[in-house]
Amino acid sequence: MAGKRQGKLKTRIIISVMISFIAVWFPSISILFSHMNALVFDEAGKVVREQMSNEAESINAELYSLVDAVAWICSAESIGDAFRFKSIEEPGGAMAVLDAQDDIATYMAASPAWNHLNKIVLFSADGSLSFEYVKWRSGSMSDAESILSSDSFASLSFPPGAVVQLMLSETINEPRQPAVIAYGKIRNSEAYVYAEISASIFNGITQSSISNAYIVSGDEAYPGEIPAALMDGKAWEATEYETAIPGCSIIHFIRAFFKT
Repeated sequence: MAGKRQGKLKTRIIISVMISFIAVWFPSISILFSHMNALVFDEAGKVVREQMSNEAESINAELYSLVDAVAWICSAESIGDAFRFKSIEEPGGAMAVLDAQDDIATYMAASPAWNHLNKIVLFSADGSLSFEYVKWRSGSMSDAESILSSDSFASLSFPPGAVVQLMLSETINEPRQPAVIAYGKIRNSEAYVYAEISASIFNGITQSSISNAYIVSGDEAYPGEIPAALMDGKAWEATEYETAIPGCSIIHFIRAFFKT
């Protein structure tokens, strides 16, 4: 009988120890698992943000190259020479325009802005002389007229010290599509540069594994309206990245469990 009692006692002790062990071990494992899970999500969030930051820097680099290109065109000697003429019909006018186009082609061939360039239109304020350098969008005899009558040109102004203005707008001819526009005023003349690049410049963030990214300028968003579900601050976290376009930024949404 004594042996049986001792056996039962040992069994109870073992069971008690196991219960105590489980009572301590299970919460500890749960806490450890939660902590490890949080670390994994934290690192995943950092990777996604770094990807987005790199893409934003790449976009800005190309936008700044567009600014540089337009600034160069505004000050290039051959461009100024071309706008000394009122028409290509004037003696020497056609040759001056060809020289200007050749210089633009040479410069743009080495510029990162060439990758997404639609066209460059140069025109006098009175519409008397205009010519183009085109890539993805064909030129039109009415391009200068369309620009001169556009809202973007009507609102054109250059901050002190600036020679180029960037804006998010749309293409000047059909089919109308989102585009980045750069305006510049040609030095020592009443003439302007209009450079148009495709919104495909944003494809690196809108069409990649880094989803839920939008280009926002005022009340406009590209590639479309931001879904209401993404505005839920409990489920999604928004990170903003500035662009070279004044008043325009990249808004990227990631799941809230990626929060650091």
